[in-house]
Order: sequence, then C-alpha cells, then structure tokens
Amino acid sequence: GFGESAVSLREVYLNGNKIQKLPSGVWEESNEDGMNGWLGSIKKLNLAHNAIGAEANESDEANVIDKANVLPKDFLERFGMPNPATGECNKAEGIIVRLEGNPFAEFLKKKWIDDKRKNELEEEEVKRKKESEA
Repeated sequence: GFGESAVSLREVYLNGNKIQKLPSGVWEESNEDGMNGWLGSIKKLNLAHNAIGAEANESDEANVIDKANVLPKDFLERFGMPNPATGECNKAEGIIVRLEGNPFAEFLKKKWIDDKRKNELEEEEVKRKKESEA
C-alpha cells in the first residue's frame, strides 16, 4: 500500500486505466483512533474511464444496480452513489469523485435517460388525452 504518505494526498488521478474493482476498507475519512484514514485529505479523486462494473452482467439489471457488487460500502458511505447525469459522486462536500465512463456509471446514466424519456412520453400521453376530452 501507500502507507502514511497516502494520508496527505489531495488529488489522485487514476482515470483511463483498467481498474475493475475498488478495494474496500480504504475510503474512511478517519479511522477508529480519529487519525486520518487512507486518502483522508483527498479533494479530487478521478476514477473516470476505467472498467468499474465491467464484471456485472448488463442484462442482469439488479446485479448492475446492486451497489454492494460494484462500489465498496465504505466508499459509498463517504462519497455516495454517482449522479446518473454526470458520473460524479457528490455526497462528501468539497470533494470531487469522478466515475463517468465506467460501465457501472454508464449503465446508471442510460437507465436514468430511459426513465426520463419514459416519464416524458407518459406525460405527453396524459396531455393528449386531456386535450382530446376537452
């Protein structure tokens, strides 16, 4: 591991690699002793355009969406789920975590766009029915 030096890292760029899975147990802001955890001082974490979530079968929607299968619990507790539109995790104030371009984030984006289109079509249908009844 990176040891003590990782505690003070403020920016980490791991984009454009072939990372498939994030490790667990390293994302806490501080440990039980109140000391900074691994990446405790992080402000920018760029994990964009990797292969995170590639092992999930895209036809199995529940498997892809199941957070526990793709992102470690401690990562989610600190940074949250990626915004489907941007691929950024916005839970931790003042910290930018980028996951866009990963199969997992792209699946969430596609699902979000499909759901948005579906809702828009349903709203149009309701509007048409009301107009035809008037």
